[in-house]
Amino acid sequence: MRFHPTMAECSRPAVGRPNEKPIVWFKGFLYQVASWKMARRVVAKVEFHAEELFLRVGFIVTNAETPSRAVVRFYNKRETAEQSIKEGKQAVKMTRLSCHRFRPNQMRLALSLLAYNLENLSRRLALPKRIENCSLTESAATAGEECPLPLASSGRRTSDSMQWQ
Repeated sequence: MRFHPTMAECSRPAVGRPNEKPIVWFKGFLYQVASWKMARRVVAKVEFHAEELFLRVGFIVTNAETPSRAVVRFYNKRETAEQSIKEGKQAVKMTRLSCHRFRPNQMRLALSLLAYNLENLSRRLALPKRIENCSLTESAATAGEECPLPLASSGRRTSDSMQWQ
C-alpha cells in the first residue's frame, strides 16, 4: 500500500512486544487530487492491532485547524449522533409526520423521541450484557451472534419465511 510521504513513519509496524491496546497514530497533511483547485487538509488515523496483519487506516478531509486527534474525535462524535438519528428514524418512525398542522406533528415527534429514549433506557438497564450494545433495529441476520434478537419491529414481511419481523 502506498502512503503519502508524510505518513511514512506511521506505516511501519511497532517494534517490540505487542501490546493489548492498539497503537494509534494521527497525522495531518495537505493533499491535492487533480480535480481539486487547491490542496486540502487530510487527517489520517492509523491503528496497529497486534492480532491483525494489516493496519487500519482512515482518512478525513477537513478544513478544521484543530490538532489531528481532536478532528478525529469530533468526527467520531458526529458519526455517533448521525447513527442515533438514523436509528430513531428506522426504529420508531420519528420522521413520519402525517398531519399538515404544526402542533400534531410536534406532539408526534415528541412521543417518538420519548419512545426512542425509553427503548434505549430499557435496553441498557434490562437486557443481558451480550445484547446491550445492539441497535434498536439490529437483528441476528445483520449483526451475527452479537445481537440475537431484534429490539424493534419493522412491520415488514420477509418473502421466504412469511413471518413478521
